Amino acid sequence: MKKRENSAAGFTLLELMVTIAIIGTVLAIVTPNFFGYLGGSQLRASSQEIYGYFQKAKMEAIKQNYPVTVIFDFTDNGSYQIFVDKDDDRVLDAGEEIIGNIQMPDKVKLQNSTFPIAGGTITGFTTRGVPYGFLPGDLPVNGTVQLAKSDGTGTITLTTRIGGAVRLN
Repeated sequence: MKKRENSAAGFTLLELMVTIAIIGTVLAIVTPNFFGYLGGSQLRASSQEIYGYFQKAKMEAIKQNYPVTVIFDFTDNGSYQIFVDKDDDRVLDAGEEIIGNIQMPDKVKLQNSTFPIAGGTITGFTTRGVPYGFLPGDLPVNGTVQLAKSDGTGTITLTTRIGGAVRLN
């Protein structure tokens, strides 16, 4: 008895439909998680960036022996500006060096702040590397700024301590 060889190689229509259904199911599960991961990675990157700028502001205040001011703008996604404040008036004047002028990315926003000056919109570091108090010359105070994903699902908080430490939580 001879075995019959099948010369028609390939997949049946049923096998193709099952494979496409499995791929579609996997994509339906993975796609939302992937886009959520992208927003989370932008939040982490933005929090690392603001942390780096705060550390640089503290070091510049000590190095240049002038206060360094950080001004937050909470409109839209938010932005912040950091500058060497040579006259210690907490206002960017002509001739003062800008350290950074940063706009938050699309999927990340500045959510709120607990810094004590101007409703949380201003902070900075003295020439000793400690955070500003309420008024120039006041004792330093703790403060936070919170970054969030634009959809509000995740947050990271940057904290300054009276001793000058900057932390991400």
